[in-house]
Amino acid sequence: MADQTDDAKKITLMSPAFKNGDKIPVLYTCDGDEISPPLSWSGAPGETKSFTMLYQNHRDWTYWTLYNIPADKTSLPAGIPEVKNLDDGNTHGINSEKLFRYFGPCSWVLQDSFFRILALDIRLNPDTPDNPDSVKKVMTGHILAEGRVNVVCFREHN
Repeated sequence: MADQTDDAKKITLMSPAFKNGDKIPVLYTCDGDEISPPLSWSGAPGETKSFTMLYQNHRDWTYWTLYNIPADKTSLPAGIPEVKNLDDGNTHGINSEKLFRYFGPCSWVLQDSFFRILALDIRLNPDTPDNPDSVKKVMTGHILAEGRVNVVCFREHN
């Protein structure tokens, strides 16, 4: 997707589990429990109607798509349940593995990846096709602000 966020404001995105540029802890990879990490953000514009969380690598592989996160939320706990529609209004989109859940990166290949939180001026229609490209297309032109945190996944050899 061509980034439409050049003029968007910046959101601060962080995790208590890792810092920007750190190695992602094994717990959040396919070598561990493969649960989504805890994430929090601040600095979203007041006109935000919803958030979308994406976790991707630089080859546009999507590990996680979570959209329609309510505008009043500022964090996600670790271990988001593996269901399409969550009780709090969040909706899982399909990841590149065609699953409605977080898919942790595997450390058998060195990967740079990143979490992105996008503040939107809309809520996505529940009938939006769930694949990553469709979700990104619907968001185009509606991104108010963005935050990003980069992580690396690799296995250290002994």
